[in-house]
Amino acid sequence: MAHLQKVCWFKAHGSIDWPLLPGAYTLSWRLQLTPEAYHLEDHGWLKHPVIFELGFMNSTPFKQTMRYLANEDVERQEQLGTNLTPVRLVGDNWFEYDVGEINISDSGENANFVFSMKEIGVNGLWKRELLVDGVVLRLTSLAKTIGQSLSIHELAKRHKNFVEQGFRYL
Repeated sequence: MAHLQKVCWFKAHGSIDWPLLPGAYTLSWRLQLTPEAYHLEDHGWLKHPVIFELGFMNSTPFKQTMRYLANEDVERQEQLGTNLTPVRLVGDNWFEYDVGEINISDSGENANFVFSMKEIGVNGLWKRELLVDGVVLRLTSLAKTIGQSLSIHELAKRHKNFVEQGFRYL
């Protein structure tokens, strides 16, 4: 697990080159903002979305989605349009942000794909207190059953309550 205490910008990336059984798989980033992330009224997780990418090696285009990690402003979230990353609450205030789906058609075929998460703010806006547990790769049918899927409105309400309740875990 990585604890990003104070960052101006960041990029985390990785790759998977492993044989998988045929099927559809969902790749998700498992993230959490600590209570201290909300101490600054004008903190960076409100100002710039995190961009998630997923694609096969040596192939373009990559699938790109994004999400503000802490934003009770539903209109700002909706401005991102149809490429809004689905998110699920999976327990103990951990959220899984779905990056995309990989389809494997041949048994034993190596799944050669790359993924990333980045946030590049402008004007030196600092962000703090993000916990990155890593990525999770699950069969899509299983991924949809884990945790509680949150709409834009539910996620915004959860973050707003988090701030209003004195930075306590929900």
